[in-house]
Amino acid sequence: MRCQSIVCLILPIVLWCAPLSGAEPAAPTAPRGAEGIGITIERTGPVKVIIPSGQHGLVGFPDEGITFLSRKPLSFLLVAGVSTRLMQGTSLGTAAPVAEVIAPSPDGPDNGYAGVSAAITDPKDGTIRAFYHAEDWEGYDKLGLNGVNNFLASVCLATCPAGSRVFTKQGPVITGPDPKDTTSKHPQGVGTASVTVTPGGKYLLAWFTVYSPAAGRGSEIGMARAPAASGGGAGSWWKWYDGDFSEPGIGGRSSPVISFRERKGAAMDASVVWVPECRRYVMVFTGVIHGDTAPESDPQGGIWVACSREGIAWSEPTRIVKGIGVPCPGRECTMHPSLVVNSATADTIDATLLYGYSPSWGFTVEAPSHHLVGRTVRLTLTDGE
Repeated sequence: MRCQSIVCLILPIVLWCAPLSGAEPAAPTAPRGAEGIGITIERTGPVKVIIPSGQHGLVGFPDEGITFLSRKPLSFLLVAGVSTRLMQGTSLGTAAPVAEVIAPSPDGPDNGYAGVSAAITDPKDGTIRAFYHAEDWEGYDKLGLNGVNNFLASVCLATCPAGSRVFTKQGPVITGPDPKDTTSKHPQGVGTASVTVTPGGKYLLAWFTVYSPAAGRGSEIGMARAPAASGGGAGSWWKWYDGDFSEPGIGGRSSPVISFRERKGAAMDASVVWVPECRRYVMVFTGVIHGDTAPESDPQGGIWVACSREGIAWSEPTRIVKGIGVPCPGRECTMHPSLVVNSATADTIDATLLYGYSPSWGFTVEAPSHHLVGRTVRLTLTDGE
């Protein structure tokens, strides 16, 4: 189960990295905010359990945002534990796993974990191109707080022909700039990519979590772009860095587009949708504030939302759900959000927020790992133009 992995990060040292000895890259410039636009929470509905822990034998889910392949008939990818299942049914709550489609390999970049966080369908031939969070566990020790495995993360690609359930792994497409260091006390690399196609179909945009050893830089959300015609394969991505898409997806540096550095926290696990009625990208993500996991703390993090015109400059994030955004034994935890837009106008969005939740996170029947819940939300957008 994914409680042995953790894309969400565990230790306070991960959430706010202290300076390390030796020469290191300086933390990049903080992201610029989007001027004149904002997003507010008009109302939220009650939390409802959609798939309880243990249903169909699944535990520790969703461990990435839900990836929908089709709405009618309903087909989606769900990450549970350390692998990805294809789910089908008439509704989210009644959907059942029909196949484990992507799982860790014996070796390589995904030897510990393989969880799909996004997928696009090729309009020409129907090929599904799934982007998954891969973790290399080999040689790493376990981290503190909840005993999960340390890792080197990368964004990998797997493809599936139309009408098939067989995904073929194509290898890493976005990786971090730092070499593997099994003595590291916190995760490395990049992962959990949310991928969408720009209006008009020219580019693919990806937003990913950056696990950086740079002094003064906690986990942040970076961005990359690739020509849509490339299908997002290796060599096609360029990371946003210092005001341009100027660094290669494989091994290049990145500048954050969302950061909680000033809050001494971490921003991670972005899930982004384009809402054509509003002409805005809307992102939900997990934000963890330093001290949230301390005993008897009043968590200041949780699940946040922001909007953007072009996907680079984002409005000031607004918190939707208050909670601890990483697995913390015995505590209420919220993580791995995704947003399903039900309807929208030029300035409002009615949606369902899906996320992983546990009232008392743990490894036992009495204190189970996270499971899928949802709640309705109405978002209001402001525009200074």
